[in-house]
Amino acid sequence: MAPEALSILAITCSTMCVYSIGPMFSIVNRPRVFRGRVGEFVFHTMNLLVIALTGSLIIWSLINVPWPVAILLIVGTASIAGYVCRALASLVLGNAVAAIIGVMGLVVLHKLAWF
Repeated sequence: MAPEALSILAITCSTMCVYSIGPMFSIVNRPRVFRGRVGEFVFHTMNLLVIALTGSLIIWSLINVPWPVAILLIVGTASIAGYVCRALASLVLGNAVAAIIGVMGLVVLHKLAWF
């Protein structure tokens, strides 16, 4: 996959995760799936996956494209994904589903990029 496409998809997936996970930090706002000991573990694991996989994909993108292109891709995609994914996470997918889809998308992109 082209580094440009990978960077765009990575930032879009991570933005979708952040917009849907953010309101769930308060345990009162979380669905029942993310409550209790197992739910807490899954919730925090998803947060760590978003941070680690997004960082890894951005580093991969910086290695494989010239740095001016990488910076423009990251800034441009983040600003566009901010508008698109906010509406997607709040209107279509709800809170937990967007986070799960976003994490799974990042896992798939990570496998495509590094292996």
